[in-house]
Amino acid sequence: MNEKPQAVVVIGTREHEGEVELVRALGYRVLLLNTKINIEDALVADVPVELDLNDETLVISKVIDLTNHYYIKAVFTLNEYRVPLSARIAETLGLQRTISYEAAQNCRNKKLTRRTLMRNGIQAMKFATVKTPAEALDVIADMDLPVVVKPANDAGSHLVYRCDTLQEVWEAVEAIAQTPYNWVGQNRDPEILIEEYLVGKEYSVEACTIQGETHILAITEKETTTTNVSVEIGHTVPAILEEEQVSSIHDLVKKALRALGVDNCVTHTEIKLDGNSLRIVEVNARPAGDKIPLLVRAVTGYDLRELALHIALGGQFENAPRHEVLAPVAAIRFLIADKHGVVSYDSRGVLEFEEMKYIEFFTKNGYVVKKTTSNYNRLGYFVVFGKNRDHVETVNRKILSKLNLRISDI
Repeated sequence: MNEKPQAVVVIGTREHEGEVELVRALGYRVLLLNTKINIEDALVADVPVELDLNDETLVISKVIDLTNHYYIKAVFTLNEYRVPLSARIAETLGLQRTISYEAAQNCRNKKLTRRTLMRNGIQAMKFATVKTPAEALDVIADMDLPVVVKPANDAGSHLVYRCDTLQEVWEAVEAIAQTPYNWVGQNRDPEILIEEYLVGKEYSVEACTIQGETHILAITEKETTTTNVSVEIGHTVPAILEEEQVSSIHDLVKKALRALGVDNCVTHTEIKLDGNSLRIVEVNARPAGDKIPLLVRAVTGYDLRELALHIALGGQFENAPRHEVLAPVAAIRFLIADKHGVVSYDSRGVLEFEEMKYIEFFTKNGYVVKKTTSNYNRLGYFVVFGKNRDHVETVNRKILSKLNLRISDI
């Protein structure tokens, strides 16, 4: 009797991340399950299946059916919303190299993250959960303004508000409460988070944990808007930090991952540093998005996406794939609209910069665009590799000047 072909189940995809190609490059059959599959992935996947990924029972039933024809070696996702589902499938199949469903939920739902970290004495951030604007006004009495109001189970800075007044708190909670679903159509957690506003510089820690041992791969310095709506507008690898700060960040992240039960996955942990005070913003049990894997690979040689698949397939850190280091510093800058209007830019002059390795626009000259309110509606980005931090920042400024991005009134 012929043995079943070895396969990897890919759950959901992230745009332009190439999950299907990553699996095929290792010689495995690709069993792609997604709510909607584009033509490119459909042509490359061995078994493309369109179904509602929010219907967990249906998805698990389909995967079990596929085991009649394939020997499934791993379940793989880079999609933040699908990490718990992938963990549930892997546990159902009895796969060993997977994050547990409980740990995946602890990371995916920010309410659970906060409660778990607090219970383990890892951070003393003030937070509360409410369901109505009236409840919000009650809990605000024990918190100082400004505060952050956000859904417990969304992502990409969607519906995240910094509120400086009680009126803004009321409006933010009301806006979230009137939104029944998150970005991918899952039921929104009825409890809305209100957190103290953390001052300081924002960073993210890119790491992997394999059989209980965590390896820190890079610390990314992040730049966000200073308006009441939080949007990430830039990332740089590596972050400029003192040796003592790096050590403290490593220790905090490792403690947080242990407390949350995270194992056998790549993680992306966002933190804020104010002087010597370190606070965790959120923990994501999957590789970073926003092209951070591209920056990390350029500077360290490790591709976070490849590493996540390597771990799921039973690989160790010592034999993880590693590529040539391309630059000491890499950075991405995102283009945003500061208001609703008509966008214009000049992309011709920026191609002269040899340090600029990638550029992409999500809109065209003369198009009407909405004000950028989350990571999901930015206008484009460019990536620069450089010999040091000053070099990269100088090139970034020159590119932005050459682009001359403007938003005109309609």
